Amino acid sequence: MLTAQPVLIAAALGTSLLAQAVRGPLVVAPGSCITIEVGTNAPTVTLLDPATGDQTSHPVTPGKEATIPIPNAPGGTILHIRIGNGFAAHIIALEVVSPAP
Repeated sequence: MLTAQPVLIAAALGTSLLAQAVRGPLVVAPGSCITIEVGTNAPTVTLLDPATGDQTSHPVTPGKEATIPIPNAPGGTILHIRIGNGFAAHIIALEVVSPAP
């Protein structure tokens, strides 16, 4: 179970860890900005809202980080961050959580 431990630790910390390919939060607030750490040499990171089909592409800086603005989506919306294409793509799911009224 040694391979599962980093994932369990990342889940406990509220971050994603996919074979050192991408690191970032798992829960986001609507209208906020997040920073994703990219472990691959991908030039861009894509944000996809499956509910609307909207896609935005964001450049990865030489420091292997990408800043991504989160749309004003309702709470409970699941957004996808994709790095790479095809079978080599790494995808993390982000849940949008709205503050209590």
